[in-house]
Amino acid sequence: ATKEREAFLAQVYQEDKQNRSPHHYLAPRPWQEPIFENLPKVIFEQRKKRQRENAMKELDAKQLFVQHLRENCGNEVRAWRTFLDPDWTSSLTEGALRGYCRTMSLRLDFNALWRVLSRANGEICGLLEVCPKLAHRLACFRRWAQDSTPSGSCAALWRHPEMLQVRSIPQQRGRWRSDKKIFMGQFETFLENMGWTRGRKNHSEVSKSIFSMLDLYGCGFISLEDLQWLDCWCPPEWLAATPDEGAWKSLRKRLLKTFGHPLRAWRFLDVNNNNRVCWREFQQRSIDIGFQGDIAAAWRCLDTDRCGFISLEAYDQPSFELLSSFKTWADSNFGSVERAFLKIDAAGDGSISMKELRVITRRLGWKGEVELLFQSLNRDGGQEGRAASLDWDELEFLDKWPCKLSPDEEPIQVRSTSPNGSAKKLQPAHAPGLVSVNDLRRGDSKSSPPVSAHLLARSASAPQAIRPSTAGGTRTTLTLRSTKPEALSTATTATPVSARTLASSRPNTAKSTQKKSVGVQWQGPPVQRQGPSSMDVQWASPSAP
Repeated sequence: ATKEREAFLAQVYQEDKQNRSPHHYLAPRPWQEPIFENLPKVIFEQRKKRQRENAMKELDAKQLFVQHLRENCGNEVRAWRTFLDPDWTSSLTEGALRGYCRTMSLRLDFNALWRVLSRANGEICGLLEVCPKLAHRLACFRRWAQDSTPSGSCAALWRHPEMLQVRSIPQQRGRWRSDKKIFMGQFETFLENMGWTRGRKNHSEVSKSIFSMLDLYGCGFISLEDLQWLDCWCPPEWLAATPDEGAWKSLRKRLLKTFGHPLRAWRFLDVNNNNRVCWREFQQRSIDIGFQGDIAAAWRCLDTDRCGFISLEAYDQPSFELLSSFKTWADSNFGSVERAFLKIDAAGDGSISMKELRVITRRLGWKGEVELLFQSLNRDGGQEGRAASLDWDELEFLDKWPCKLSPDEEPIQVRSTSPNGSAKKLQPAHAPGLVSVNDLRRGDSKSSPPVSAHLLARSASAPQAIRPSTAGGTRTTLTLRSTKPEALSTATTATPVSARTLASSRPNTAKSTQKKSVGVQWQGPPVQRQGPSSMDVQWASPSAP
């Protein structure tokens, strides 16, 4: 009955907070908020809301950053070589990326961008985090090139007999003969003669994509320096590795022999307790337990989507289901694992015993295996002379796990990255092409700044949210949503419309709308005006002389 009452109070509180103004006579009073804010469901929903907002910010920042790189350089690899890593270090620090964004005046959430780029490595990011698909394709070509030459170097392809023969033929229909450059057609011929296209799907598209990534200047040719850069690039070992189930089974057997249970082995692998194990942690931990097999091939069996890290769900499904069900039970009944631990620890000694955990889980209806959970999380394992118990530091990592979102709550990427590295237009996932008035006053109507979700929701009816549409020259057509004719009184001059003028109008959907004028499309009631009926408003574009 208590649980049902708390769920009912939480539902009523959330509905009142969403649908009613704080000044409404039925809205919760300020002195009642501590009561409602401590309800388990309210605490859990607030955590999910913050997590979803952060995920949306990260997705929008990544898409805006990738769009910027493609618009300026054509593809992400070319931008990486030109601006992000001109010294061929194969890594990018937070300070270097922040300086680049500041120099290019990128209007995005940098903290969200760095979180998504440094998720696998922590302190640095590489080409893999910027463009995973292109990096994988380039790493496979790099490995093939090194295996195709006796010296194991990509630059050795430039002096390969097949390459010399192809370069000796006049290029560009006999109008070009050069020993320092090779064009796309001759490069495809060379790859076909070397057997690169044998047994590969869409080999023509893959070859063009690789050529585009190696073409630093975007002029349609590559040189020896491009192949030398490929030798200096240091991708992770697993990126071009082939999955090997035998290697993973051998490593798993070694982990079980050392720790006894997959969940204890996972706690050994997950150094940061965030339900993510990056490649460096996995490699180092495998070496620590004395594994002699192919670590990269074992990793590829777990990291199937090449994201750069693995989770407990990919590592061991039964262990993930056990911990996930316990976390869901704790969140739904107490709001968090920490609050559940404090409730179970009736004695207040900072630890819980098997008996205490079994009593509370049975009373509140958790159907998982209590003994297996207890033994897997207990580090001392009930050593001689010490009663088995769980301390808070053994359960703390569960609160660091992200909350499980439903498919409707997951942020959606509106357009996937282009597989061939072309300059494909991207839009932010939750901020479609809205431009502020200040951007139009500066004449910046070509780029769309990132707009947060709550601003986007308000801008659907706000008069200051306007959609620009440029059609040649420097003329910009605006659609003003208002019902007051006074809002157009200042639009007869050639100066930009002020924010105060736009903010002074108020939308009224009850009245009929009608478009009027050429330069400014008026949506409102018919207006009786003196003088000409059409007005032109012009802004100076950045490209205008």
